[in-house]
Formats: sequence, structure tokens, C-alpha cells
Amino acid sequence: MKAIATLGEISFLVGEGLRSISEGGQQNFAQHRRLEGKPTLQQVGGQLDTINLDLQLHPFLTENPTERLQELKDIMDAAKPQSLVINEQFKGLWVIDSIDHRPSQIDVNTGAEIIECKIKLLEYVGVIVVVNEPTADRTVFRQPAQGPVG
Repeated sequence: MKAIATLGEISFLVGEGLRSISEGGQQNFAQHRRLEGKPTLQQVGGQLDTINLDLQLHPFLTENPTERLQELKDIMDAAKPQSLVINEQFKGLWVIDSIDHRPSQIDVNTGAEIIECKIKLLEYVGVIVVVNEPTADRTVFRQPAQGPVG
């Protein structure tokens, strides 16, 4: 099956329970009060973009929903940027900010559970240092800031 999205080493296949993907961004503004009239606004920069993944981890679609959930938690706990590809388009580097999950059903015969899962990703803008083990050389990758500079 074709992957609709990959986050690092984890692939989400077509029909595997990826229900929706939503993207968002936000700007920060400072308010300047005036003696008369309404305050004025000044843009002071943007916040990190977010992507929300809504998943259903189902035993018929994912080999083991509990293991898949644990893989996602391990990535979040490692706090390392992961490459994100959606529909064959590279979206940049992202970290898992939060995972909310709950069992939605449990099969009485097999004990397998269906897990509803919401994952919030934060855009990663920063420096990545990779240490090459045999020589201990350091390679530095800089994630370029997007948008206007200044």
C-alpha cells in the first residue's frame, strides 16, 4: 500500500486509520495603547506552525495499535525533529508536541482495542547536530527560518 504520510520512520498507509490532517499558523501582535481611540497593533513575529493528525489505531489496519502508540510516544519523548512527508511532499522537520489518546472500543473476543489518537506536531526551526560515531565528526544542519527576515 502507498504511504499517505510518514513521520520519521513511521508510515501511515492509505486506509490505515489516518482520518484527517490539519495545518495551522499564528502571528503575534503587540498592542500599543493610545490616549484616545483604539489601540494600534504591531506585528512582532509568527509562532511555530502546527499540524494535527487524527488517527484511529485499529487492530485490522495496524498490526498492533498499542505498539504503534508506544512508537509515537517514544518519538515524542526523544524530542528529536522528524522529517514529515504528506502526499509525497516534504513538509520539513517537526517534533511531536502532544499525543492525546483513548480506547474507543475493545473486542471482547480478542481483547484488541481500537485507539483514537490525536497528535499535535510543532514546526522545528533550529540547528541539528549529527555526530558520526566512528570518527566523532560533527555535522551541523541548519533549518532555515521561513518567511521574511527583519
